[in-house]
Amino acid sequence: MATGMKISDSLLRAKKQVLDRYAVLDIVIIPEITEVIRQAGLEPTDFVVDKASLKAFVEKPNTHKEDDGLFGCVYYDHCTKDVIYRAQCKITFAGEDVWDETSIFKLEDYRSGNRKWLRFSGSDWQQGPGEELFSVDEITRKV
Repeated sequence: MATGMKISDSLLRAKKQVLDRYAVLDIVIIPEITEVIRQAGLEPTDFVVDKASLKAFVEKPNTHKEDDGLFGCVYYDHCTKDVIYRAQCKITFAGEDVWDETSIFKLEDYRSGNRKWLRFSGSDWQQGPGEELFSVDEITRKV
């Protein structure tokens, strides 16, 4: 006797998965990103979502996990003539729970070749995790 799932059941599950991701976006990611941007003294409406990271977040299967257990990350960027800002929200799914780690980084004088990212600590900007944390060309091309 064959067992299995109907195609319509698969489509409903896939649709629910996408809807759940948008719920995580609305309930967790956007508020967390907005808060970290405001804490850094910046205006959230100046930032735009990185479409590639959003697409990857929405389309990954629920079973996806990086080596460190991370499910995915959504980025929001803002560029001025002297500074690039990147806010990120890392998401991990643990059963029914959603865990996030939200940070904001800035890169000053990027046009002069500086590649040392700073990370906002909650009260001030401190040395970030290193050079070439994010691709400057990729960010400036999209924003």
